[in-house]
Amino acid sequence: MRYVLLLCMLLAAPLGAAPAKPGPSPVAPTIEYASVADALKSLRAKPGVKFRDEKGWTVVDDRTPGFADVWSFTPPGNPAHPSVVKRSVIGTGGALQIGMSVMCEAAKAACEQLVKDFAALNEQAAGVAKGAQPGAAHPRNAEAEAFAVRWLDLVDKGEGKASFDLLTPQYQAEHTRKSWQKALNENRAALGPLRGRSLVRIIWHVDPPKAPVPGTYATVEFDSVYANTRSHSQSVLLHSLIGEPFKVMRVDSEIVLKTKP
Repeated sequence: MRYVLLLCMLLAAPLGAAPAKPGPSPVAPTIEYASVADALKSLRAKPGVKFRDEKGWTVVDDRTPGFADVWSFTPPGNPAHPSVVKRSVIGTGGALQIGMSVMCEAAKAACEQLVKDFAALNEQAAGVAKGAQPGAAHPRNAEAEAFAVRWLDLVDKGEGKASFDLLTPQYQAEHTRKSWQKALNENRAALGPLRGRSLVRIIWHVDPPKAPVPGTYATVEFDSVYANTRSHSQSVLLHSLIGEPFKVMRVDSEIVLKTKP
């Protein structure tokens, strides 16, 4: 049996913003395909979409400036398989609108649990936007710090492929894999071995103005010590769309090298 479930949009204001003014409820996104298989086949043929694997799930990003559709297809073995969850995110004037539709071709109980699981992710994203505090009180603070540290460790080790794969599509577009590896090699040679790294702070934003895509952004700032530096400050900008895993959107560094004797 096939279930198509439409869930209302959630409106999430950015941190520190005034509550959104009441207005008409946005319409939940529609799934315009006849079946889960038809949706996957059609998306594979659509230009510009990005596919990735997340623990067996097939996740499809279909994005334009200020708007994003994220399609999540269940893996074989999932109780709700075959199913697809379509979540639409619209950044409008400093607010984030999240809508969801589900097409489930499994048993009713499995479909209902699938909806609950994804609704919880949406609620978390909306809750973060409406009321979370920066720093340690943020519900994804530890996740952001651990991801940023892990990614910087890859960079320090010269792991070009692994670190490049964790960049956002926007950041990847600024480099080739070859130029990225070359930059990592040059960086390692200039800085020398890592001696230590400490977290300074994490700053959170939801759908900031002029952001290339809507979502949650975390700026993770570190002070690092390398063999060849007097000081080294790093700022790693992370991006996550409605609870999705983080990717690196940008990295900024301020470096003072030791003077050679």
